[in-house]
Amino acid sequence: MPITGIDLPMLLGLAIDGDGAFFSIDQNTASLVRIDGETGFATVAGPIGDEVTLLLNGPLAFDRMHNVLYMIGATEEFLAGEYVVDLVSGHAGLLGTVGTDPQLASALALADAGGPCSNATPASWLSFDPDAGTVAPGDTASIAVTLDANGLAEGRYEADLCVRSNDPYRHNVPVHVTFDVGPDTLFADGFDVE
Repeated sequence: MPITGIDLPMLLGLAIDGDGAFFSIDQNTASLVRIDGETGFATVAGPIGDEVTLLLNGPLAFDRMHNVLYMIGATEEFLAGEYVVDLVSGHAGLLGTVGTDPQLASALALADAGGPCSNATPASWLSFDPDAGTVAPGDTASIAVTLDANGLAEGRYEADLCVRSNDPYRHNVPVHVTFDVGPDTLFADGFDVE
């Protein structure tokens, strides 16, 4: 897919967020560029700032769980550092230094547990119907979700419903559920049977 929206970009690095948007650094303007994953239309978020003077082939990595873009860059003194890049302004803020040899910092990757759906555990108080199905592109489907407090002590219960799909950018979509179980006020004093 061709990239449109900006003239003659010289892009360094590539990272993809949880919604399928691409992020890169335009070497010509030293700016963060956001590229729509479906259309290829690019917009400039803004300059990464004066703190980064050497772009080191643009190593980027996107932390989808926390919605944070990381970048490796270097200063004029060849001090390599890890930066957090603001997705709105494009500004890169120094997170920490990596070392004095920028060549050692030519790649960047993140390791995480894969988010709440990677180790989802069943919640006995939570059920849904249907538990599987197919939805055509552009269509919708309703799912009945039931929260059952029977046998639960008072307190807060939390779980993640994980919707799995064949979307190449979002295979698992977590829907966080919070369930507060309070005291029984309806039948606390019993009831009369005639």
